[in-house]
Amino acid sequence: MSKHLEMKALIEELNQASDAYYNGGHTIMTDAEWDQKYESLKKLESETGVVFSDSPTHRVGYEIRDAVKKVQHNHPMLSLDKAHTVEELEEFSNGQNCWVSIKLDGLTTSLRYLDGKLVSAETRGDGEIGVDCLHNAMTVTNIPKEIPYKEELIIDGEMIIDYRTFHQINDKLEQDKKFKNSRNLVSGTLQMLDSKIASERRMQFVAWRIIKGFDQYDSVTKRLCMVRDLGFTIVPFWEYPVGCNCLPEILQSVRDEATNLGYPYDGAVMGYISNSYGESLGRTEKFFRYSIAYKYEDALVKTQIRHIEWTMGKTGVLTPTAVFDPVEMGGTTVTKASLHNITIMKNLKLSYGDKIVVYKANQIIPQVADNLDRSLHHPIVPPKICLCCGSGTKIVKENDTEVLICTNPNCKGKLLGKLSNFVSRGKMNIDGLSEANLKKFIDANMLETYSDIYELDRFQYVIQMMPGFGEKSVQKLLDSIERSREVTLNRFLAALSIPGIGDKTAKDIAKDMHNNIEEFNQAVADRYDFSQISGIGYVVNTQIYRWFDDMKNRLDYQKLLEHLHFPENQPSESSSALSGKIFCITGTISHYKNRKALQEEIERFGGKTTGSVTTKTSYLINNDKNSNSSKNKKAKELGIPIISEEEFLKMIKEK
Repeated sequence: MSKHLEMKALIEELNQASDAYYNGGHTIMTDAEWDQKYESLKKLESETGVVFSDSPTHRVGYEIRDAVKKVQHNHPMLSLDKAHTVEELEEFSNGQNCWVSIKLDGLTTSLRYLDGKLVSAETRGDGEIGVDCLHNAMTVTNIPKEIPYKEELIIDGEMIIDYRTFHQINDKLEQDKKFKNSRNLVSGTLQMLDSKIASERRMQFVAWRIIKGFDQYDSVTKRLCMVRDLGFTIVPFWEYPVGCNCLPEILQSVRDEATNLGYPYDGAVMGYISNSYGESLGRTEKFFRYSIAYKYEDALVKTQIRHIEWTMGKTGVLTPTAVFDPVEMGGTTVTKASLHNITIMKNLKLSYGDKIVVYKANQIIPQVADNLDRSLHHPIVPPKICLCCGSGTKIVKENDTEVLICTNPNCKGKLLGKLSNFVSRGKMNIDGLSEANLKKFIDANMLETYSDIYELDRFQYVIQMMPGFGEKSVQKLLDSIERSREVTLNRFLAALSIPGIGDKTAKDIAKDMHNNIEEFNQAVADRYDFSQISGIGYVVNTQIYRWFDDMKNRLDYQKLLEHLHFPENQPSESSSALSGKIFCITGTISHYKNRKALQEEIERFGGKTTGSVTTKTSYLINNDKNSNSSKNKKAKELGIPIISEEEFLKMIKEK
């Protein structure tokens, strides 16, 4: 536990004990215990230089003002221009490394510290003049009253009230006095004259930009991380580096995280990581040019929930899926939507028969936006028995998110999830091992580990006798398994279902290890810190070693290596034929097995791929150059060359 978290835990314990003694007339800890915890808190405050507003060692007195005080800002607090499509966001990135964060729906507030003390807090107002809300900010528990940083520090962020707290407050109000949304509640709270009442609303401050302070760092995200180390809450963010083609996935992650945290939000924000570059672009009368907002424009549809389905994933997590009355969305009939985890499920307070709002994220993935009833008449609770093996389940925390897992380490459902991921496209690429076939082999005790796949030839004649198989189909399966023995390091790592290692992270690690399996194995043996790699943090590094420290995983890994071959002399990005080139792929593929295979070839030679045609695109690959597709039209408008697969092959051969 970090010192900041330890301090917050002590503050909560001490304040609960004081409330019980002075207001409840009873004690929940002895005087000696209280004194010991109080001294521990004082010591931690001295060590860190941080004092939180609700600390009993520096109790902030409540203040009642006669009137609202307006103040002139020391820096402009403008709004952001808006992007309506993913393509517009890609255009905005303009060949720069960017970051993407949640666009919080609260009240923009600026904090100022001098000599380590909070001296002002102001709402945005009209961008030039705002409201002095220092007396209320002093009661917000996640705003430090004192910090060890002694230079001037100005932080812009969002004052919010999370959805859970918002509903708790609203539920106690009469119908005609209820707040329409969380933002209105925050706005009214910050401008209250009585800070004691404001403190009871449990507001939070979430920082999203450092205006002044830590000027030695040009990185916007680095500055945010520095204030996080001082005890501030910062907005969750994702890096969007040059050449990355995962913007839709990032936007979905933004939405999922906002839901997980219960934060009110109304979109996403993209900004340049380089502060100097962003500032050099200047501003308009209304907008800063260093960031842009993106609004989710998903159509919302009302329906009624019927029940929850639970499925086992590759990491052994049971994922809830809401099943509801059929609705038409985007030209298709939709009856299901993933709830992702227990945290989201709890926040929605689902009961059987509740009216819910659903939408298609990015016009593709069905999601539950809200529960209109929250009736709690027949609450939906997680199953206590694993539906795959009949063993018990339990709720655990993973990165501050609650998930449901099966307690049985040998659960066949877990094994099925892992093996399905292992054989899938983009991983080991083994045709013929569908989920249904894998289940048959698991039930027949033919598969218990990854390495068992490469010994299925032992059961060749047994499989031939199974329903749905014959001599030819079994031989085809064995041939596919044989072809999969040669694999690149990134695909192999992505196939292992190590928590936190998806396709992108696997590529980042493989690149850092020079695509060399021996170098990777030595790095693991030496306890190399993978968080040194850009885009990989402490959590993923911990998950890697937790996986390798499991004896069963390690033994299967070693046995698996005996069956595989890792090609040498893969093209490096620095000497690549396609370095700096960005490709978009559309239409029917004939030479390569599929688009994924062509994408991997481009990346193998140092190129990048993107899902849409923009001014940054170098080539559009389409075997039908005369097609009237939207991507062809866009490429012609922008003057981007359209090439066939054959022309692409000539390109990499000539280089």
